[in-house]
Amino acid sequence: MAARMLVFAAMIGAASGCAGAHPQPATAADKAPEALAPAEVIHEVEGAVEQYRQAYEVKSLDALEPLYVHGPGLVLVIQGDRKSGWQAVRNYLDGLLMAAAEIRVRVSDVSVVALGDSAATAVATLERSVSDGTTMLSVTGTLTLVFERLGSDWKIASEHFSYAPKTP
Repeated sequence: MAARMLVFAAMIGAASGCAGAHPQPATAADKAPEALAPAEVIHEVEGAVEQYRQAYEVKSLDALEPLYVHGPGLVLVIQGDRKSGWQAVRNYLDGLLMAAAEIRVRVSDVSVVALGDSAATAVATLERSVSDGTTMLSVTGTLTLVFERLGSDWKIASEHFSYAPKTP
């Protein structure tokens, strides 16, 4: 009976806001959900973003190809121009790489968010310079990649890159 009275008194104290009746402070694990992305996911996805950067710099379709999902659901959007499905994306990449004499890519401020066990997003600042041998076009914008985990690999399922137009 005395134990029930103590529980009842604690409940009344908690409901009325009395000091000393509050439950123990929550631990860090109790207070917040798991980090936006576990360290392992962040490391793996950042590694995939670095592979993406390097593949562009060496102008290699062979290096870019394994980074993408090869299905009809793949979407790539560059400055509002949408390519859907692996074949359309492959054609775009091949044309870009073949036309460029040089490509320089810098990726910074990468933020990774896990979307469950098998998906993640990476948002980064992308600086890309493409030269045809005569003229260099440089742009800085936001790159958003949606990754899908296929086996132990992270593959790009969606890519979006946009940048503000340069004003005179």
